[in-house]
Amino acid sequence: QLPGSQPVDPNAPRGVIDIVKERATFAATAGHSGAPSPFCISMKVKGETKWKIAFETRSEQMKWLAALTDVVVQTFTDEYNEGLKMAESTSSLGEKRGGGEAVPNELALVQQPSLANLNVGGFLPAPTAATLYFPPPNNAEKFWHLDEYAIRGSSGDDETFDDESEGSFDDDSGEEESRTKSERGDLTDAVFGLISKHMPILKPSTRLGEKWMLRGDPLYYSIALLNLAVIYARRSSTSIAQFWFFTFAANVIVWVCLKNVDDDALLSKIGDAGMKEEKTKKKRKKKEAKKAAPLKIIRPRAGSTSMWVEKAKDKPTNKEGHQFCGYRSLPSTEFQVRSHGYLSTKKKIPCPSELYTLVAMDVFESSKQYRDMGKRVKLPLVTFKDKGEKTWHSPDIFVVSVALPTEAPKLGRPEDDGQGFTITMYFTMKQSTRNILRKVTASGYDATQDKSEADKDVQKRLINGVRLWEEWCRRAPEDPSFQARFKFIPFGSNLAEIGVPGWIGKYNGKPVLIKRAGITGFLFDHPELNAMGFDISLHPFPYLAKQATAYMAETYFKQMIASFAFVIEGRSDDELPEVLIGQGAQICYPDPARAIKADDWFTGQSPISDETSEPTLVQDKEEDAEEVNEEPRRPGQESAPSPSAEDEAQVEDTVTI
Repeated sequence: QLPGSQPVDPNAPRGVIDIVKERATFAATAGHSGAPSPFCISMKVKGETKWKIAFETRSEQMKWLAALTDVVVQTFTDEYNEGLKMAESTSSLGEKRGGGEAVPNELALVQQPSLANLNVGGFLPAPTAATLYFPPPNNAEKFWHLDEYAIRGSSGDDETFDDESEGSFDDDSGEEESRTKSERGDLTDAVFGLISKHMPILKPSTRLGEKWMLRGDPLYYSIALLNLAVIYARRSSTSIAQFWFFTFAANVIVWVCLKNVDDDALLSKIGDAGMKEEKTKKKRKKKEAKKAAPLKIIRPRAGSTSMWVEKAKDKPTNKEGHQFCGYRSLPSTEFQVRSHGYLSTKKKIPCPSELYTLVAMDVFESSKQYRDMGKRVKLPLVTFKDKGEKTWHSPDIFVVSVALPTEAPKLGRPEDDGQGFTITMYFTMKQSTRNILRKVTASGYDATQDKSEADKDVQKRLINGVRLWEEWCRRAPEDPSFQARFKFIPFGSNLAEIGVPGWIGKYNGKPVLIKRAGITGFLFDHPELNAMGFDISLHPFPYLAKQATAYMAETYFKQMIASFAFVIEGRSDDELPEVLIGQGAQICYPDPARAIKADDWFTGQSPISDETSEPTLVQDKEEDAEEVNEEPRRPGQESAPSPSAEDEAQVEDTVTI
């Protein structure tokens, strides 16, 4: 009581309210400032609080709340039952007026839906223009009524009472509570079961002491959302309903963004962040140590990165199911070469034969060129029927490698090396070639007196081609001009079919002279292996040519059927007709995605096509690189001399690189 104020009778009425007439509702609520106790009940009319009643104990609060609620519920139940009676007495389809026009009913009786048919987002049928009334579930009774219930306090003492019409209290309420709770709980359990099923993220945890956190993008989104909520609430046009709806939506979104972490996990993350730099250093040191350690490389068997196929469309696969690049040999007649008398007729003919047989092929991808493949692999074993001392320079095994760039030229990249494919072909000498070599290199041999092929068509004779090949093997290691006679014939069998541009296709099948010793052509002679190798590098190609090969690799390689042949250029009738060094080699659909990586192949980590291969261990990688990458055996001078006028006249049908 304030000083100077009149004494107030605590039992005097403060006001009067007709609960039924005003359609008041009641709810437990917190007391306002200065309330005599925290146990209060709020009376609301049309959503606005009219009165608050305070009680000394919670049990009194709950008794009064139940009693007042019973009055409200009883009133609403009576009104609802009256609606059921009226709806039952009228047709749900409308009454007919005198003129036969259908009039919609203001009341409609609707069958009660079962709990099994409830759906999240709409527990009752969609509202219509009519007032809908539902009978009790399962048609157990015709009208609704208030059933008994019980209230149990936290102390465990039961206080049970029914509606006002019964007017009695019952201390033994355990059984009643179970029954009534079960009856009332069906709908509640169904609703929350569906919510938990469809929105499990909203299901609160029952464990206490959990750590919830916002981090990263969800934190920024939540901050932005809360600011937006404040701005939205400040708008004069925002209604109370809109405010609470937006507040609820914002809280739901923040709840979804929350992440649960326990203390151990949080400390672990903090520890990980603190140790990140240390772990990075350790990994870096380990990686550097691995690089510094000498890697053992192997000498794989020649031809273990590809498989021979009978038909171009065959898919070569080893026993483990790994698919390789396929290759096959082609007859020499598939390639056009200079004929006998070419200097005057300029006529080309199908090649009459070849000197070597294609026995293996390797196709691999690398970031740099791998030169002198004859020293890097285990070469095939070669045996011959004839006996006697060797009197010729021609090797039993001839290895040709073509380094094809697949990376478009750019400023700063090396012009003579880089990413690309290496296609290596291994040829072994034919017995017929060996027989001719033994004859033409014998002591006292006179070519003018040789009539061994006099009975053959001059365009099908081989002896001139064998003699030219033997001379090239003897002179090329020391004579760059003679080495420059090596000719490469590339041919794409299906370029038009796969849509290769015409500016690229016009060079198809045109022979290419490898004239720049030590730049585009590298000769390696290994008498101890009875082998010789010739590497062709297309990396020093002009800009447009390298752009074309990079475009081909990216777009057309996996669709291509490409063929290669090699020949020593004949420039006089005693060197013609030209004869291929070896059979034509055809590579079928070389898909870059399936290419063997050189680093894996030379360290024994890649699949191999030859399951019987037994790789031979060689020296450490660094030592091997120094040995293999030394300057190839060049002719006497640093660079090839400029071609003479006679040479230019002889090679007008070729491209020079």
